[in-house]
Order: sequence, then structure tokens, then C-alpha cells
Amino acid sequence: MLNVIFYALIASISLNFTSGCINYSGVHRTFQLVFKGVIESSITIIGEDGEYIEPYFNEEKLVKNLGDYFKNNLSRYVTNYDTSYYFFDVDSGLVCTDHVCRGLKVSLKADFNIFFHYEKAKNYYIVEGKLING
Repeated sequence: MLNVIFYALIASISLNFTSGCINYSGVHRTFQLVFKGVIESSITIIGEDGEYIEPYFNEEKLVKNLGDYFKNNLSRYVTNYDTSYYFFDVDSGLVCTDHVCRGLKVSLKADFNIFFHYEKAKNYYIVEGKLING
């Protein structure tokens, strides 16, 4: 009888571990391989007067686009996750205060079960008019 309980416990832990591995790798793949078009669609290059300006991240559009991307792609792996966005000046690394930001740090946190916790961050920069994945 004790053997049956022991093997049931081992089977339960194995299934939990396998499920966690699959979900963890899915979340990691989704976060690390963010489609470049999601970020590029959030870059402003035309000013209010219709003239070309130095590209920068449109904060509202970017948060919405990435939020939609994560909502659509993470829902099959995890039910609760937290994202945070840090906009900064590329040259100084300080917080961007004028809404013309060319640096972005995206962070994602998710808990799967008692064995797996995901927490990663990824940087994006606009340098010389080009999007660079840091």
C-alpha cells in the first residue's frame, strides 16, 4: 500500500514538472521571439506637421500593441503574468521624461507552479533611426 502512495506521488510530481517545462519554454519562446513588427508599429517617425522626425517609441501605442501580443500568445501557457515597461534615454540611461523615448526595457514575470517562475527583461533601442534588439 505504501508503494502505491509513493508511486502516485512520484507520478504527480513528474506530471507537474513536465507541464511546467512545456509552459515555461512556451512563455520563454513567446517573450524572446517578440515579432519585430509589434515593436516597429509603435515607432513614430512623422511629426504633427507631417514632416519626418527622428524616430521614437510611442508609449501608448507600444504598451497596447505588446499587451495585445502577450494576451494572444501567452494565454495558452499561463493565466497570470505581469509586464512592465521602462522608457529611457539611450545616451544617459535615465528615465525618459519628455515622451520622446528611444530606449525601452520590457519585463515579464509569470508563475506556473511551485517549481517554475519566469522573470526576464529585454531591451530595445532606436539608434540612428534603426531598431536594435538589445
